[in-house]
Amino acid sequence: MIIDSWYLRRLPGQPAEFCGLDAHLRRYTHGVQRFYGRRPPERFLRSVRAACEDASAGEWFPRLEGSARADRLAWRPSPPRRRRTRLLIGECVRDPRRHPELKGPDLPVLGELRALAARRGADDLLLARGGRVLEATTSAILLLEGDRLILPAGPRLPSVSEELLLSGEPVSPPEPGRPELRWDSLCRRPVSVAEVEEAARSGRARVYALNALHGVTEVAVLGRVDLE
Repeated sequence: MIIDSWYLRRLPGQPAEFCGLDAHLRRYTHGVQRFYGRRPPERFLRSVRAACEDASAGEWFPRLEGSARADRLAWRPSPPRRRRTRLLIGECVRDPRRHPELKGPDLPVLGELRALAARRGADDLLLARGGRVLEATTSAILLLEGDRLILPAGPRLPSVSEELLLSGEPVSPPEPGRPELRWDSLCRRPVSVAEVEEAARSGRARVYALNALHGVTEVAVLGRVDLE
């Protein structure tokens, strides 16, 4: 299955607020085409936008679900949103993901890893291989070192939240107290686990998680676990 999801908020008497819907639809369309060899019908994609614009008051986390023959929009209430992400680092010998650049096919194994992190008091698990950071099970990870933004090389899922951040667009609807990232230079390079741990411990650099539900959250690293 190919999936995609995003946070949507509608306050009473106000229009619906959501960020990056076009980018989410593009990523979903690309995933369905690549995995199943078909393109979602334009009428379905238009109906998704209409459903978002006509959403009732509340906080929502709709999800697109694509199979070999059909597309579905699952309209779901939003889970609680957090302002800080507690990460457990999982060092793996073999990458458990089979399709790291697609959202959905690896959902079962990523869910198991996230459950492992939750049992140890963490919100998410950061995958690493050979001492190098890949991505968290539900988030893109980046470092802000002074005025330089550092993006791990991957392989990893193309992040809509990261795309929005780099283009200067809001990652999530405005909310007081959310981090605002500013930088002068940008680099993509391999990032080591030790670098992330040192940054989180010393404050020399700040570590952030980005995803469609929680937006931008600062990271606290809880420890490591070896994965088979």
